[in-house]
Amino acid sequence: MPTTPSSDAEERRPTLVLLVYCWDLFLAILALFGALAPLGGGLQLGGSIKPTPLPLEILAALSSASYAVVLVIVATLLTRRQRWIQRTQILVFALAVGLGALSLLVAALTGGIATGPLLVIVLFLLIDAAAILVMTERRIGAWYVEPGPMPWYASGTLVFWVLSSVALVVLDAVT
Repeated sequence: MPTTPSSDAEERRPTLVLLVYCWDLFLAILALFGALAPLGGGLQLGGSIKPTPLPLEILAALSSASYAVVLVIVATLLTRRQRWIQRTQILVFALAVGLGALSLLVAALTGGIATGPLLVIVLFLLIDAAAILVMTERRIGAWYVEPGPMPWYASGTLVFWVLSSVALVVLDAVT
């Protein structure tokens, strides 16, 4: 039976993209749990749990939920060949690494962080950095060849996640 050009292209899809896809979905599941956690009456900012007002709890929940949504959006589109998907995936991981490092710095300066959570956060940051390296690999770059703009829903959710996360880190630094 002859193969079609589209099935040949699907067979040559880089396997590493599927590993990044799995990491995206794992992080999205954790972020959904993180969206529920602030509604329990206290918010972990940095290294300690602090009683917080309801608006701040809602902001933390929405921030975590928007991170999950961004990951799900990118993960569901990751096997398509549009360039914006690769760029967005790299941007999401880079922002997650940057926000995580900033959060660790604030936690270290304001009271420290326990060794266990520190090691877990560093592990996640290293895996995110490895995923950035995977997504910038030559064969994966050659996979994403189709032009196209980032949809408004993806960029809007990404911007909300970043702004709300930065606001939470700033609040942790000043309180």
